[in-house]
Amino acid sequence: MLFTPMPHSTAKYPFEAGLLGWVQEFRQEAGFLAVFGPTGELLKVHEADIVQSGNRLVSHERKKQLIQVHLSWIYYDPFEWPEYAWLKWHQVPRAVLNQMIDKFRLPPLPQGSGDPQELPESWGVMF
Repeated sequence: MLFTPMPHSTAKYPFEAGLLGWVQEFRQEAGFLAVFGPTGELLKVHEADIVQSGNRLVSHERKKQLIQVHLSWIYYDPFEWPEYAWLKWHQVPRAVLNQMIDKFRLPPLPQGSGDPQELPESWGVMF
């Protein structure tokens, strides 16, 4: 998988690119919000609607409603794909995330002092 960051991208860790690979394969680049149960089981995937641009996006209002009800989730918003996309996850067990990105894993990058030392259970990144 070749990943070239765009000018406004915040991506800098291999786990971000790995999870991006998983979400794009999971829903063929369409936006979604997936919610998980207390032990990391996938409970439901809220599919995106087709918007005027032709992209498939979950509205911000719908996202707000869903994340108030569900504690553990992954949100993918390819708002201007292939230029930009937003990916965020919250309280998804690390073991579940590792399973998702295993086949997309990239070599580790050198770590700075403020960098996460392992895959975080909550994170957000723009590509």
